[in-house]
Amino acid sequence: MYKHLYILIFFNSCLLFSQQGWFWQSPLPQGNDINDIYWLNSNTAYLAGACGTIMKTTDKGRNWVIQYNGIKYSLGVIRFFNENSGIAAGSNGTILRTTNAGNNWIVVDSGKYKWYHAIDFINQSTGWLQSFHESINVLYKTTNSGANWNADSIYLNFNTSGSDCMKWLSADTCLISTSNNIGNYLYKTVNGGINWQVKLTLPYQSYIAHLVFINSYTGWVRGGNSVYKTTNRGENWTAIFTPVNVSFYDLSFSNINNGLVTGSMNNNSLIYKTTNGGENWSLAFSINKSNYSYITDIALNTNDVIAAGSQGLIYISSNTGTSWDSICYNVADEYRKPVFLNDNTGFILSGRFQGPGFASSTSDGGFTWYSKIIDTTTNFDALYFINENTGWAGNLNCIYKTTNRGINWAKIYSNDTSYYFNCITFPSYNTGYISGGFGILKTVNAGENWQKIFNVGMDVQAMYFINEITGWVVTYFRNIYKTTNGGNTWNYNMSIAAPQENSYKIIFSDENTGFVISDHGINRSTNGGANWTWIYPYSNPITDLTITPSKKVWAIDLQGRVISSYDLGNSWIEYFIFFNTYYSNSIAFTSENTGYIFSANSKILKTTTASIGIKPISNNVPSGYHLYQNYPNPFNPSTNINFDIGGNEKVKAKIILYDMLGRQAAIMLDEELSPGEYNIKWNGANLASGIYFCQLTISNGQLTKVFTETKKMVLLK
Repeated sequence: MYKHLYILIFFNSCLLFSQQGWFWQSPLPQGNDINDIYWLNSNTAYLAGACGTIMKTTDKGRNWVIQYNGIKYSLGVIRFFNENSGIAAGSNGTILRTTNAGNNWIVVDSGKYKWYHAIDFINQSTGWLQSFHESINVLYKTTNSGANWNADSIYLNFNTSGSDCMKWLSADTCLISTSNNIGNYLYKTVNGGINWQVKLTLPYQSYIAHLVFINSYTGWVRGGNSVYKTTNRGENWTAIFTPVNVSFYDLSFSNINNGLVTGSMNNNSLIYKTTNGGENWSLAFSINKSNYSYITDIALNTNDVIAAGSQGLIYISSNTGTSWDSICYNVADEYRKPVFLNDNTGFILSGRFQGPGFASSTSDGGFTWYSKIIDTTTNFDALYFINENTGWAGNLNCIYKTTNRGINWAKIYSNDTSYYFNCITFPSYNTGYISGGFGILKTVNAGENWQKIFNVGMDVQAMYFINEITGWVVTYFRNIYKTTNGGNTWNYNMSIAAPQENSYKIIFSDENTGFVISDHGINRSTNGGANWTWIYPYSNPITDLTITPSKKVWAIDLQGRVISSYDLGNSWIEYFIFFNTYYSNSIAFTSENTGYIFSANSKILKTTTASIGIKPISNNVPSGYHLYQNYPNPFNPSTNINFDIGGNEKVKAKIILYDMLGRQAAIMLDEELSPGEYNIKWNGANLASGIYFCQLTISNGQLTKVFTETKKMVLLK
C-alpha cells in the first residue's frame, strides 16, 4: 500500500510568499529557520526568521500567513507595540517597520551597523535596538515607534561582542548581555546607560540570553546549561535549574509561577516546565532531532504556547505545555533526482544516506506525495520513469523496476561489485543506460538484461543521452566522452578547462549545445561536446541545471541561489528565492512556467508563474512604462535593472542588450508581465568590457509595440 507522506494544508498560508513566483509545498507553512516569537494578544502572534521570514497567526498558532517583505536577510527579533505597529530587525543592518499589522513592511534606513541582536520597548513610542559590528556595541534609541533611530545612541565600551538579550525595566534601568573570548556577562545600568555594572559572570561559551521579567523585580535568564533567577531587579542572580548534559536555548514565563525552557540533549530537543517560579522543573516535551530540527524559541501566553525553531519547526500547546500539537514538522529525508512527465505527474527519490531508500510520486502537481520503500538497507541515487507506470531505480549495486507507478519494485539486476549507480536514462522503452563508479551498463530489453559498454578505469559522474544512439559522459577528472552509435564505441572529446573536481550533471538542449555543472560553475559546449568553455565561474557548487522546452536555462547552487538564462548561457540573471537550506539538490521544470526546487530535509518549493530573475519590488501600480538607469554603472559583472509596467493588463516585456555595433549581446527578459515595479539582477560575466545599450520594449496583447526605452550601460572588467 501507499504510505501517505504529504497532504497540502494551509494552502492560503503560502499566498503572500508566491508574490515572488515561488511558494512552499513542503514543509507547510514554510521551512526557513524561525528565530523569534512574539505574542501580541490572546490570539495573535508573529514569527520572524531566516531569509526575511515573517508569519502571523490569529488563531493561537494553528494557521499561519506568510507576510512577504522582499528582504533576503535573517530576521532575529520582532516586536509589536500595538495592534498595527511593529518592528523586525536582523542581519545586514535590516530594520523593517509596519503600521498596518504586517500587511506591508517597509525598510527603515538604520545607517551603519550590520547585526541587530535585541530589541525592547518601554512604551509605544520609546524603544532601543542593540547592534554589533566590528567590535562596536551600540544601543540605538527611537522615540517615534521605530520610524527613526540613532537618537541618543548609547555606545557600550565593554570590550565585548554583541548581545543576545536586552531588557529595559524603566527609562533608566536596563540589563544587557555581552560576551568575549574569556567569559559572558550580564550588565546593568540605572542611569540610562551612562554607567554599567556586571551583575552575572559565566564562563566562556556559557552564553547569557533570553531575559524574561514578569514584573520590574522578578526575572529569569538562560545562561549556558542553567536557568538563573532574580527577585531584586537583576542585582543578584541564582542558578535554579541545571540538568546534566542539557544545553538551553530559550525560556518564557506567563506569570510568577508558570514557565517553560527549551533545550537539547544528545539527539533530543526538549521542553521543561515549572509551575512554581522555577523551583522545580519537569520534562514536558521531547522530540528526536536527527532531522537537524531544533526547538530554539518558545513563547508562553497565559495557557497558550508556541514553540518553534530550525527548518520551520512549529509546535503549539493550549494547556501550558501539558500536551502538544505539531503544526510544522520537517522530516530528515533528502530529495534528489526528480523525474516529471508533465505538470501533474512526477517521481523523486527520498530517504537518508544509510537507508531505507524511497521513491515518492505525485499525480496532482506536488500537492500530495506518496512514498514506497524500494530497499530497506540503502539509499538510491538513480531514477527514471518512461511513463506513469514504468520506472527504474539504482542503488549501490542493484537495479530495480516498477510497472505499477512505484507500488511494487522488483530487483532486476545485482552485482557483487560496488557499482554505486548514480544516473539512469531510457531514450526509449527498451533502450536504457545506467552509469556509476564502474562505467556504463546498457539494456535493449527494458532492463531484463544489462551489458557493460563503457569502462575507462575511473568513476562516471554524469551521463546524458539525447536519443538512443547519441550520448555523453563526464568522469571524475572532468574528461568528456561521446558516443554516436549507442555506446558501441566512445570518443574522447576533451577535459573541461576549469579548476573543477566533482561534476554533478551533463545535459544537452540539442545535439550541439550542452552544459556540465560542477564544483566551481558551469561549462558549455556549442559543437556537440568537441570543445567546452567555462561560462559561469562560481564559488559554490552548482548542483543542478535544467532546460525548458523553449530552451530557458535554470540552475541552482548548493545554498539555494538560482541563476537563469534566456540565451543558453550567454548571459545570466541572478534570482534570490527566499528560503534557507543546508543543501539544495535539484531544480526541475515540467513546462515553461511550472518548476520545483528540492533540497535536504524534505524542502520543496514550486512556481507556476516562473519569470527568469524578475522580482516585484513593491505593490504599487505605476502610471506608465519606464526603464531606469542600471546600478551600479559601470559594473563588473553584475548590475540591477529596474523597470515599471503601467496600465491594467498584462503585456509582453522584452529587455535586450546590444553592443556598440547594434548586435544583440544578451536577452535579459522575454516574459508576459502584469502591471508593477520590477527588478532584474543581471550577470554579464561572459561579455567583454565595453559600452552596451539596454532596451526595454513593451508590446500589447496583439504584439504591437507600444513603448521602447534605452539606457547605456558600461561593463568594466
